[in-house]
Amino acid sequence: MKTLNLRKLQNAEHLAFMSDVLTLLKSVEDTHFDELKIKFTQSVEQEGLAQKEIAKSEYTARIAEIDEKRDKLYRGLVHRVKSEVFSPLEAVQKSAQKLLIVVQTYGNFTKHNYQKETTEIQNFITDLKSEEYAPSVEKIGLGQWINWLEERNTIFQNTYISRRDEYASRTEYDLKNIRKESDEIFKQIKEIAMALTVIQPSEELSTFISKVDASIDKWREILAQRTKKVEK
Repeated sequence: MKTLNLRKLQNAEHLAFMSDVLTLLKSVEDTHFDELKIKFTQSVEQEGLAQKEIAKSEYTARIAEIDEKRDKLYRGLVHRVKSEVFSPLEAVQKSAQKLLIVVQTYGNFTKHNYQKETTEIQNFITDLKSEEYAPSVEKIGLGQWINWLEERNTIFQNTYISRRDEYASRTEYDLKNIRKESDEIFKQIKEIAMALTVIQPSEELSTFISKVDASIDKWREILAQRTKKVEK
């Protein structure tokens, strides 16, 4: 049986190769492999679960999308305040100038981390809704923008909490050690297969080795192409 540098395979590639070998092994009826079939099946299943659990959360993309939308709403709100500073109506102009002070006090909190930004937005909205600033908000018609921002911020917080809870419920997997275990079992399978070709050769065994070698050739070619790209 041919050799393959398993350590150079990426996680998904490693799982694909081991799954292929497992499928081929299950078709072999030779009883010498019975115990290894059980161990290898468990190891490959664990490897699959580990990769699934450590994969990027489905909430991550959603969180980034919501955050971008609330950032845009905030920027739109700020532009609305700044534009009203130039209003020909003195009362509107003064209200806008008063609200602009609040905006400048908070600064650009969209550059902060998710949780800090969420808190800053909550405080910002609370200030704008206070008795001191509510009349100015009404004067320049900023209420709808505040409602939009508050709604988007709430959606963001709820989604963020959902991702946190998902992470908390995950089972911890040590993928590195699981891969090592799969590698060790594969090594034992290979050793038994090569020994049997000498002491108890069979067409079934030759077919198994031939198909595993074909899979190895495929992955060796992929690794070789990757090395060429790196060198370039």
